[in-house]
Amino acid sequence: RRITMPLGDAMRFLNDEIDIENPTQISKEIKHFLRFYKNLSPMFYISYDRSAFFFKEDRDFRITFDKNLTWRNYDLDLTKGVYGEKLLKDGEVLMEVRVPAAIPLWMTDILSEMKIYTRSFSKVGNAFMRLINKDRSYIK
Repeated sequence: RRITMPLGDAMRFLNDEIDIENPTQISKEIKHFLRFYKNLSPMFYISYDRSAFFFKEDRDFRITFDKNLTWRNYDLDLTKGVYGEKLLKDGEVLMEVRVPAAIPLWMTDILSEMKIYTRSFSKVGNAFMRLINKDRSYIK
């Protein structure tokens, strides 16, 4: 669930300075969220390179591969560039399988054969835990 627009427009949209000409459901939800939760401010910058693949017969079935996951809790301006601490070890890739219902049996067979099993992974949650652990590092 995303909206694509130039960075300057996105910042003005988030600051309630402009509206989208042909609003989508997603843009309406974001506007409602911003107006309901006032005085929001960014806390993390998270970046990753994504490759996404869709099943031809069902566009709701998607597999994504994210690599180069980085995070930081400073220099949160999106124009500052891509840098920060890694969330994955070198050579690791985060794979996500998105389906509207159950994963098809043929896909389950492939994942099982390759010993790939379900695991929960939140980019923001992992960045937050790293931040907490850093803050506690002074305790001996």
